[in-house]
Amino acid sequence: IYETWTTLGSFEIQIDQDSPTGWYQTNKGFTLTYYDVVNQRDRVIECNDNPEVYWVQNTYDYEVRFYYDEGTGEYIEDEELRKDNLKAAHNEKVSELTSVIMDSQHLKEGYLFVEVRDENYDLINEEDNKYSIIVDKNSRENIIRVYYQKAYTLSISKIVEDIKDNEINREYEFEIRLKDISNNPITGTYLYILNNGNDRKEIIFDENGLGKIYLKHNDVITFINLPRNINYEILELNTDGYVVEITYPDGTSDMNTTTDILNLNGNQEISFLNIPGYILPETGSSNILILFGSIMFLLITQIMY
Repeated sequence: IYETWTTLGSFEIQIDQDSPTGWYQTNKGFTLTYYDVVNQRDRVIECNDNPEVYWVQNTYDYEVRFYYDEGTGEYIEDEELRKDNLKAAHNEKVSELTSVIMDSQHLKEGYLFVEVRDENYDLINEEDNKYSIIVDKNSRENIIRVYYQKAYTLSISKIVEDIKDNEINREYEFEIRLKDISNNPITGTYLYILNNGNDRKEIIFDENGLGKIYLKHNDVITFINLPRNINYEILELNTDGYVVEITYPDGTSDMNTTTDILNLNGNQEISFLNIPGYILPETGSSNILILFGSIMFLLITQIMY
C-alpha cells in the first residue's frame, strides 16, 4: 500500500496591473528546497515546466458627454445622451466617430456641430474621422465633450409685383456666395426648407463658395444649417424688365440686384421684390431736370413745326 499526500502551497506573482490581457509565463526552471519532516531529511524538487497565469488588464472609466447651446451662450449637458459605463485600459486610445456625432440622435434639429474637447476643455482635433483621448488611470475624469450650437436661420423670399398669369411658374435665378470671417470660401452641402415644408433640400457651394437657387413668385427658402457668423452675399440674375428692391434684415431697403456682404449674426430675413418697368428718380434729382428739359424741347419743336 502506497500512501501519497500533497501539501498545498502558493506563489506570489508580481505583475503590472496595467499589463495587457493574456497568458504570462512564470518561474521557468525553479527549484523548490524544503525539509521533509516525515523522513527527516532535506529534499529538492526541480521544476522544468513553465507554469502560466492568465491576467486580465485593469480598466478605467471614461465618458462621452453631449452639450447643447440653448441660445443663451451657455452649453447644457444632455443627460439622456450621455454615454457612461465605458471602460478602457490605461494609455488606451478611445474615440468618438464623426458618424456618431453627426447622426440624427445627437445632431438635433436646429443645431450645428461645433467642436470636441477633453476633460481639461482643451480642443481635440479630428484625425481619421475620429475625436480621440488617451485614457489615463491618474486622470480626474477622462471625458470626451461634444458641443453643438443653436443654428441661425437665413430666409430669402421672392415677390414679383403685378405678376402676369403666364409668369406664375417662372423661376428667378440667384447666386449665393459664402465666406468665413477670414474671407475664405465656405464649401459643402447645406440644407434649406422651401415654403415652410417638411422636406430638406440641398444646395452645394463649390470651391469658390458659390451656390445657386431658383425661386418662383412668393417662394421663401430658409437655410437651417449654415455656419454661424459667416459672411454672405446674394445676387439676383437676369433681372431685365424689372427694378429690384432688396429689404435687409434690419428693415432698410434699396434698389439693387445684389446685397452688400452681410454677416449671419442671428436669424435673418431678406426679400427681393421685382417691380415691372422703371421707377422715376426722386423729386429734385438731375434726372428729373433732364426728363423735364426733354419734354419742353419736344413741345417747342412741335410749336415751331
